[in-house]
Amino acid sequence: MFREIFRFIHEIGGHNPLTTILTVFIISLISNSIPFASLPYLVVVTIIASRIRDPVMFVGIILFSALGASLGKIVIYSIGRIIYRKSSEKTRENVDYLSKKIRRVSFLAVFIAASTPIPDDVINLPVSFIGYDMIKYITAIFLGKIIVTLTSVAVGGAVISSLEMIGLDIIYSTIIFLAISIYVTYLIARIDWRKVSKAYERKGLKSSLKILYREIVINTIPISRVREREVAETEEMKT
Repeated sequence: MFREIFRFIHEIGGHNPLTTILTVFIISLISNSIPFASLPYLVVVTIIASRIRDPVMFVGIILFSALGASLGKIVIYSIGRIIYRKSSEKTRENVDYLSKKIRRVSFLAVFIAASTPIPDDVINLPVSFIGYDMIKYITAIFLGKIIVTLTSVAVGGAVISSLEMIGLDIIYSTIIFLAISIYVTYLIARIDWRKVSKAYERKGLKSSLKILYREIVINTIPISRVREREVAETEEMKT
C-alpha cells in the first residue's frame, strides 16, 4: 500500500502542468492550515518536483507551493486571533504589553521561521495574538516559504535522484530523504544558536563554525551529550 502511495506521489510530476501545480498548491494549503504540521508537505512537494525537468515548471511549483502555504497560514492567524479574543482580560493585557515589545521584530521573526523546516507556528501564533498586520504577516511568510521550498526541492531532489541513479527504489529513497529532513529539523531546534552567535560576535566566523560543529556532534551522538554535561557540571563546581 505504502509503495503505491509513494509511486502515485512521485508520478504526479509526470502529469500535465495544471494538475501538478494545482496538486502542489492544495497540499501546501491544507498542510499549512493545520498547526505544527508543515514538514510532511515539503517532502511531498520535493518528491513531485524531482520528476520535473522544465525550469519554468520547477519555478512554478516553488511559487505555488509558497503561495498555498502562505494562504494556509491565514487559518493559523485566525486561530490566534480567536484565542486572543476568548482569553481573559489579564491575558489580553499581557499580550498587549508583549506586542509593544516585539512588534518591531515581528516581520523578521516570521520570515526567519518560515525560511526553516521547523514548525513556524511557534512564532506565527504569538504574532497573531498581538494582531500583527496581516499583509506584512503574509508577505514575510511568502518570502520565507519560497526559500525553504527552494532549498528542500533543490537539495531533496538531488538526494532522491542520486539514490535512484544507483538503483534504489523510490520508496527507500523517499524514506532516506524524510529521515534526513527530520534530522536537519531536529538539529535546527536543538543547536544552541546563542553560543554560535556569541562566538561569531567575539571571535569571528571560524570560531562560530567550530561551536556549530560541536553543537551538531553533541546533538547527534548521545555519548557526546553526556560528556558535555559532565564538563558543564565540573565548571559549575569550580565556580
